[in-house]
Amino acid sequence: MGVGAALALAAALASVPIRARAACGAVAAVTTDCQLDLVTSPVLSSGRIVALGGAYEALGEGTDGYAMNAAAPALRAPWSNSWADYDVDASITFPSAFKQVDFENRGYITPFTYKDFYFLTLGANLQLGAWGFGVVSDLQHYNLSPDATADQEKFGATISRTHALLARSLFGGDLVVGTGLRLVGFDISRTLNGATTNVVSLTGAAPELGVLVRPDQLPFRIGATYRMPVTTTQPGGAQATSAGGLVAPGNAHLPWEVDLGVALQGGPRPLNPKWVNPHDDEADLRTEIRRARERRAGERTQKLADATAEERPRVERELAERDKKLRVEEDAETARFHDEVKALRKQRYRAMGREYVLLTLGLLVTGPTEDGISLESYFSQKVTRAGRNATFSVRAGVETELLPGQLKLRLGSYIEPTRFGSEPDAKAFRQHVTGGVEVELFTWSIFHLLDGDTQWRLNTMLDLAPRWSNYGLSLGFWH
Repeated sequence: MGVGAALALAAALASVPIRARAACGAVAAVTTDCQLDLVTSPVLSSGRIVALGGAYEALGEGTDGYAMNAAAPALRAPWSNSWADYDVDASITFPSAFKQVDFENRGYITPFTYKDFYFLTLGANLQLGAWGFGVVSDLQHYNLSPDATADQEKFGATISRTHALLARSLFGGDLVVGTGLRLVGFDISRTLNGATTNVVSLTGAAPELGVLVRPDQLPFRIGATYRMPVTTTQPGGAQATSAGGLVAPGNAHLPWEVDLGVALQGGPRPLNPKWVNPHDDEADLRTEIRRARERRAGERTQKLADATAEERPRVERELAERDKKLRVEEDAETARFHDEVKALRKQRYRAMGREYVLLTLGLLVTGPTEDGISLESYFSQKVTRAGRNATFSVRAGVETELLPGQLKLRLGSYIEPTRFGSEPDAKAFRQHVTGGVEVELFTWSIFHLLDGDTQWRLNTMLDLAPRWSNYGLSLGFWH
């Protein structure tokens, strides 16, 4: 999807009138006609994404990028040197980061307290040549009965957002396309005497499409993703359910989204180095070995045909022993060549210039939610309408390796829109300032489980805005 077409689509969708059902808006209490608006306005993601102000749509690197661009699973990193590659990621945020903040950007700090709240992210990726398969999921959990004793019933709410994606690179990696499903779940569980059951279970899924343009050796990338709206449903239809005093909503809704981005990089370090399939490097050797084995098979057939009945068992045994010995030698030669190619790729990556300045820009357009209410509104069981209109978030970030091979610096900013545009005291938006540093620490193979030259790093991030602060540390690999 081109940038112009995506903007036109976003404008058209934003202009669709929202039909309000009287039942949810006409009374102060939550009813089954209300639906949860599951949009999270602040950027909650990895340290690098937050530090860059959420402007990651055109980068799409690692499992972090899956929630930003559906084409990300097939994007090969410059340090990827195998035909089959993988990546895993996990992070958790605890409630201490969100005390006394305006989590939903209402324009004021509400009395709602995020007790026993955590935000968990899990991701995994498998790349096979030009193909990429990835899954990333984030979970938000709320304890709705923080003051309950051990022998009392307890209720908890869990929100899950999962991206299951399939992507492929085309034209030698110049273009990467991807598709998949965005899955959403909202559950309220009841625990009593050690037994847990779900009293509310809302699930739904919808497709998403993404594209990344990253021309080899050129210093720019362009990314775009369209995600269709997800409206969850409860089996058997919505019913008034007593869940710790909460009435079950009719459904939960994650609106459509259009995510656009561009990245520009200057300096000797290339943004889009060409990735060559290792199978292409080994193709000549593999072809030579295959032909040699085909010739031996033909010779075996001919020699067995020429041998007498008495000679045939001996000839067949000798040929089999010779073929087995040659196959061992050929496999060893293939393994040696594979290791040489891998070492050459590592050397080529290390030889790249380290100095660079990266600029990223992004725009996220989020659609409306009909008869929507916010999570805090739902937990308080008092209607506060959210998501009446489409919202826009402009994002920007800059990254540089300040000390080559030792220290990276990131700065960013993003505009966080409010989903409470109809509220009289709601602010139109708030400006966030973000940043972070990444420091190379040491080399460690974890007792020879990893390559001996595996380097580790410490990553920090900070996100500040009126009535908001978020910070964090993470440990990972230095690239």
